[in-house]
Amino acid sequence: MPRRQILCISGGGYAGLFAAKFLAALEGEIKSSSTIGSHFDAFAGTSVGGMMALALAQGKSAAQVLSVMKDVGTKVFPKKRGGLLRALWGPKHEAAPLRMQLQNLLGTARFGSLKCPAIVTAVDLASATPRIFRTYPNRNESDSGISLLDVALATSAAPIFFPPHKIGNGLFADGGLVANIPDHLAILEAVDRWGWQSNDIYVLSIGTTYTPAGLLTNSVKGWGFFKWARKKNLLEISMSAQMALAREVATRLLPARHIVRIDPALGPEQAKAIGLDVSTAAAKETLQALAEREVINLDPLVKKQFLGHVPGPL
Repeated sequence: MPRRQILCISGGGYAGLFAAKFLAALEGEIKSSSTIGSHFDAFAGTSVGGMMALALAQGKSAAQVLSVMKDVGTKVFPKKRGGLLRALWGPKHEAAPLRMQLQNLLGTARFGSLKCPAIVTAVDLASATPRIFRTYPNRNESDSGISLLDVALATSAAPIFFPPHKIGNGLFADGGLVANIPDHLAILEAVDRWGWQSNDIYVLSIGTTYTPAGLLTNSVKGWGFFKWARKKNLLEISMSAQMALAREVATRLLPARHIVRIDPALGPEQAKAIGLDVSTAAAKETLQALAEREVINLDPLVKKQFLGHVPGPL
């Protein structure tokens, strides 16, 4: 059976600049004029990773995606952000600037126009269940009539940061609430719906950097609202545990050597400069420098295998 490659991109807000820069730098090492996306058979993404996955599946270059991500920093996440009072009563950021950037990137195309399999995660707020937007050429279960723009806005509607996104009668929120790392979902989709053999599947999984999470356990007292809310303890512990579970499931579905995960841990000073909606010069420079380092340090054999792959017939 032929080798099948899936590109998975995690969520992470503006820290998605890391993933965009990594892919653009990797694309720059391709000897032909092909895009990074043309070397993958399928795509999966969550939140900002979902936006990028859709663009790459559509045929956009990683360089184009990187250019948009840089604009997102100044236009979608301006330095003057909504404060605590605004966040109590509404989202910190308006959706209109994000919509404009995504419309410039994705145009008016429908999900079904993609020529290869793709999945993007979100949460259906009406039923409080995961919503996986999916397409597979010539399959009835594809969400072919939904626009790429609507899918991108749904997967990136992060609570507190952006308002939920409405598609038809449905209301959707950020896919990071259920699967910030979509690797395991992509593998299950490939095996159960696309009919691929697990031994033939290889995954390049791109994160958006992370800060190791964990709390002191020397006390069982004081675990009220302020303890959980302090320094985003509840959010960070929840997200860290969710992502650890996703990684474990993925490695049980495929041989470990079939999954290459790119997601560097941040040092203490770096962590202070990087956030979901932080687009300062320090954040931009740090994220891009980390991405360049990861490309340089990537195993040459792994790089050759992923970049040398030419997708076959579906």
